[in-house]
Amino acid sequence: MIYTVTLNPAIDKTLKIDDFKVDQVNRVKEYREDAGGKGINVTKMIHKLKGDSIAVMITGGDIGHRLTSLLDDEGISYKAIKTPGQTRINVKVVDHNNHTFTDINEKGPVVDSKTLETLDAYLMNHLSEKDILVLAGSLPQGVPKDIYKHWCELGKEKGAKVILDADRDVLELGIKGLPWIIKPNQNELEMYFGKKFDNDQDMILKAQELLDMGIYAVVISQGEKGCLVVSKDGTAKMDALKLKVVSTVGAGDSMVAGIAFGIDEVMKKNETLDFARFMDIMRLGVASSSASIEEEGTHMGSLTRVNELYQEITVNMVKVSKLYS
Repeated sequence: MIYTVTLNPAIDKTLKIDDFKVDQVNRVKEYREDAGGKGINVTKMIHKLKGDSIAVMITGGDIGHRLTSLLDDEGISYKAIKTPGQTRINVKVVDHNNHTFTDINEKGPVVDSKTLETLDAYLMNHLSEKDILVLAGSLPQGVPKDIYKHWCELGKEKGAKVILDADRDVLELGIKGLPWIIKPNQNELEMYFGKKFDNDQDMILKAQELLDMGIYAVVISQGEKGCLVVSKDGTAKMDALKLKVVSTVGAGDSMVAGIAFGIDEVMKKNETLDFARFMDIMRLGVASSSASIEEEGTHMGSLTRVNELYQEITVNMVKVSKLYS
């Protein structure tokens, strides 16, 4: 089973506004509402891929109830842990005329220790060596910044494979828990190391420091430049496909979903995860991300489209100065 954790979920309201202007009245051309939050998005994409995933999340108030209703409508499996206060609403303004995507995100409720203890107990009682745990997204108020570090350690203790997708302090502290895979974008990795990368080789050398710590792979999304994968078994680059971008919301989450789904399939079949198999999984991750950027809001790409794009993605091996056995 793939468990995703979303501590600060949201209802995402996507507003399509032609020629959006600040400090003026803007007319909404189209509107949609989705259950959002990085972990939830991962579970939604896994559902599209016909995989098994449970979205573990913290919800509160009437908005939290609306969020779970949206998931029910999509047939998404979840475990909602209630907290006082209201789940947040995030507004996404999409302006195709000017090719802009503007996020306006609320903070969300203050989460108390009792709520966290309930979630922690759920993971403690359900995780096993057959599972994958995805920790993704921002932390709500009241949650300690090292919570992902704790759950990385719990996942390892239970034998589960942990995938971490976070940024800033949460990423830095989470890495200390030694997740199996981390998926920063280039900017997040630059912030972690406190330096700009002028080329892929410099970035690879720094990413290898994370491998030395015990992390299996660093998956670096680079937007229009594609995706760079640095692992103990090898390093490769996948170029981005030239597609019409409708919305980038959920693109990174879809990539994580493809990776988690692929690894879960390997584990179910008791197959060996060698480098070639991992690169096939990465192709699925990139295809999932690519299919989702063609969709509005946090609507995930279809399985049919994922399979089409998968055939177009090539893996380019990268020579590096340090090899792992």
